[in-house]
Amino acid sequence: MEPPMSRAILGEFAHIIRQALEEDHALVRSTGVQATPAGPRVLFEAGELPAPSKPGFAPKPRSALVAEAASRYLATRWAEGPLPRPVPLDSSAALGEAFPHVYANGTETPCGWHWLMFAGAEWLVEARLPQGFHTSQAKEKFACLRWYWHCDAVRDGQAAGIIRAVEAISAGICETCGGPGTLRRGGWVRTLCDEHAARR
Repeated sequence: MEPPMSRAILGEFAHIIRQALEEDHALVRSTGVQATPAGPRVLFEAGELPAPSKPGFAPKPRSALVAEAASRYLATRWAEGPLPRPVPLDSSAALGEAFPHVYANGTETPCGWHWLMFAGAEWLVEARLPQGFHTSQAKEKFACLRWYWHCDAVRDGQAAGIIRAVEAISAGICETCGGPGTLRRGGWVRTLCDEHAARR
């Protein structure tokens, strides 16, 4: 039987994957939680997404990258277990201080996405930032993350894949607290957990 913390993490992982991949969520299956120095990582198996059916439509991020983004996010969020870490109130300044080469000008993202932005930057640094990488803007748009960036290379597929995956999982993360969130309509469209949606 899984310990309560592992069950909570696996539940959050499943929720994020359902929101990020929608009808393709069955391509990802969690197989457990493993303790690592970076925090508890969800182990998973991922199938391939089908190619886009309509020409001119941007391809979806690879399901394995989406699952990896969710696993990294949850490890960061639960790194100090047995409860998730709170989000800092001044997320933009904290991110700029922790990752000056990624967020030289901070971010415009809601505080609830702090650990998401943290995990994304950490992953980019681990993968070796492309030459001249900089974030021109990171913000919420239509209740999801939009991360605009540039580098000296004409195109850097690895950085692009990481950023698309991080953007995709924002659809399952509450903008206010970082818990499992769902897109909520009515006035402004926002991604919120049940508790913060009830306070609107």
